[in-house]
Amino acid sequence: MMVSIRRSRLWLVSGLLVLLSSALGYGSAQSAAATPSAISQVLLMDPSATRLVGSGAPIGGRLVLEASERVGEFLMLLIRADGSVETVRGARDLLGVFRVELPEGQRVELTRYFMSLDIVLTITRPSSRAGGGGGSETPGGGDPPPRPPPDDDDDDDDDDDDDDDDDDDDDDDDDDDD
Repeated sequence: MMVSIRRSRLWLVSGLLVLLSSALGYGSAQSAAATPSAISQVLLMDPSATRLVGSGAPIGGRLVLEASERVGEFLMLLIRADGSVETVRGARDLLGVFRVELPEGQRVELTRYFMSLDIVLTITRPSSRAGGGGGSETPGGGDPPPRPPPDDDDDDDDDDDDDDDDDDDDDDDDDDDD
């Protein structure tokens, strides 16, 4: 069962790549002057490229990349408007920050990588779309620290004391009227 699901996903991703390449190839004559051409789709795959772990499409200089909870090492596919595909290896570090390895061997944060391409990156989790709790992440790719719940115990005690004082004042007012 698991093998057939993986094959289905692989076929789905392969089909999407073929469709994107052919659809984007239509406008390649117009965009041939731009070097390099704009990124039209970003896919994050597991290191063996058999499982899709994230995806997004830049719109107006912004990329919202939806990434799975289980992203560790990944292979990033940058699909360009001219149909070309660039691959970049990367990993999510222990602090939860996504980093990619440049051809020179240097590792940089994914947000900085996309900044160099004039794209602002935001990484989200699939649960944020379904209305689950705490779906979006910080722009650097790390989760924000959890906030402690507010302490309401002291406020309840003070309110009860004030109510008792008000009742005593009402009794005094009644005595004045008699």
